[in-house]
Amino acid sequence: MGNGIDGTSYVTGNSWTTKDSGKRATFDSGMCRDTDEGKTRYWRTAIGPMLKRWALLLGRGKEKYPDVAPGVPNWTLANSEAELQRFRESAFDHFMQWFNGEVDEDHAAGVFFNINGAEYVRNKCRRKPVGLDSWVLPVEELAPVEQAK
Repeated sequence: MGNGIDGTSYVTGNSWTTKDSGKRATFDSGMCRDTDEGKTRYWRTAIGPMLKRWALLLGRGKEKYPDVAPGVPNWTLANSEAELQRFRESAFDHFMQWFNGEVDEDHAAGVFFNINGAEYVRNKCRRKPVGLDSWVLPVEELAPVEQAK
């Protein structure tokens, strides 16, 4: 089993493999590095206000819905189509509230949270992204739907 996002193994035995595109960038100092072409640049998510606002929302959520274990947020328990659908509906509701300029809560951060939750559940259930023409996911391979209590 691989440890890369694509399933590729980058560790064999006790040694790491260093990925290399074969391309080089040379700096004025003479230092050479692989180029950043095609690489994920996580730091770019911190540009603008949303990363902080999403983090603040997650902190408020932890107060309302405590972690189920140290470092395990309550929302990560979701594993069914019903929970996936709740995330999707809430994402849409928050988007419309944000779009309409409602400021009673941080709806933009609510969009981020709910899309992330939906994608988390979809990945957990190994579902592929839904096409734009579909609203409800088929239930094959998803955990049984439990009624909210």
